[in-house]
Amino acid sequence: MIGVFDDTDSKSDLNFNKNYGGQISISGTNMDLFLSFLGGNQGEDSLNIKGYHFDLTATYQLTEKFMPGANTSHKITSYETDE
Repeated sequence: MIGVFDDTDSKSDLNFNKNYGGQISISGTNMDLFLSFLGGNQGEDSLNIKGYHFDLTATYQLTEKFMPGANTSHKITSYETDE
């Protein structure tokens, strides 16, 4: 899945730029993996703030009634000015 999104981490959009993202899923007999990505420019006109967010979710069906899962994420943010 891929997509284009409005600003996601604030109540108001500072620059009206779009974010881009995607998700890849892998399903096996007892295991499911989801890798998600979201990135884009979040800065105002004079401040270039780029953010990239990666998220991995995994589950494993051990028994009929027990399925543990794990979720981890990593965010990279860079700041640049026009001056």
